[in-house]
Amino acid sequence: MKLKLLNTVRNQYYAFKYGSRGDKQTVRWSRKDALRHWPLTQPYSGRIKLEHRVVCGPVTRCRSVYPTGELSDMNVEWYRQRATRGALMVTEAVTVALNGRVTRRAPGIWSDQQEESFKALAEVGKEAGCTIVPQLYHCGRQAYAVQEHEVAGLNVPHKDRDYTKVLSPSGVKIPQTPPEGYSTANFALGVPQDHVVEMTPRMITQAVDDFRTAAVRLKRAGFTGVNVAMSGGGLIHNFCHHKTNRRTDSYGGDAWKRTKFAVDVMDAVSEVFPAKHVGVTIHVGYTSCGLSDTAEHELSMYKILINEIEERKVGHLLYWDQCKIPSSPADPGFLSFYEAAPALLKHVRDHYTGCLVSMGNGDRFAQAAEDVAEVTCSITLSEKILHV
Repeated sequence: MKLKLLNTVRNQYYAFKYGSRGDKQTVRWSRKDALRHWPLTQPYSGRIKLEHRVVCGPVTRCRSVYPTGELSDMNVEWYRQRATRGALMVTEAVTVALNGRVTRRAPGIWSDQQEESFKALAEVGKEAGCTIVPQLYHCGRQAYAVQEHEVAGLNVPHKDRDYTKVLSPSGVKIPQTPPEGYSTANFALGVPQDHVVEMTPRMITQAVDDFRTAAVRLKRAGFTGVNVAMSGGGLIHNFCHHKTNRRTDSYGGDAWKRTKFAVDVMDAVSEVFPAKHVGVTIHVGYTSCGLSDTAEHELSMYKILINEIEERKVGHLLYWDQCKIPSSPADPGFLSFYEAAPALLKHVRDHYTGCLVSMGNGDRFAQAAEDVAEVTCSITLSEKILHV
């Protein structure tokens, strides 16, 4: 029987189940029985193994040491407080390069000092019996502009690079004023764009190598896997998106070519960790920084990307669904993709066979589970880990 709904009244848990003939049944459970039957408390076994199905997702803390980007004691303690045996924890975004940080206190993994600081976090996972995977990220054109005096005071690799440059696939800047009909909430206003540059082929090669090197450092620090963020309007997301990728070389053009950078990063990281220990985060319905799009463009790009992820047998996929009914009907494309989002989720369920983790719109995820797969095959993500 499949669990449809669970509710609680006066400490009694009521579950609505459907039998093999579609007959609806109501079952009353104690809390102990409810937890035993509730899908989130069940173990998961696939490309990864978990003792329960509640995942602690990436939560930006901005508590690292400035200007070095090392993890602080407060960083490590935050994860220690939430580490649960047999769980999966995906850390906040860890920047792979100095000019890829979204804030000055975002953690990084490009220096020896940072690598050393991550050893304490790896030890937290080992002590708790919890799988902690750092999320690798480069925020691209959303990065704050690094000043020359900041670079001079740090022991950065690749002294020949100009870290004051903010990287973008085609040098497309974030709109500083929303077009007519858009709300200001959909734009990252105030992010300096004076230093945004179009990446050269050499810069692209360097960026891919930054992800590979970051994975190597984390492996030496004691981690068994990583998650690659292809979300949040970051560099990989920008390469995939037609509004920010206007290149005419092998990294731009149609949807297949726009996903090449993402695929190159996946392949580079998979050289360090087995593919089943690598995860990916995608961000569906992201509209900030001028990236509101039509259903046609988003569906075609993400379907290609999902197929590439499955082909590489990536271990887990964080599916971040931010599709909501727009606050204003003047947001073109937003409503159309909100309506088309279930079709993409169905494609994900039909074509991705690894550990699928839902973020954001849990109602749509649960509805899709009814129509496409058993709800017990789902893993639901919460920003705060649940001790069950």
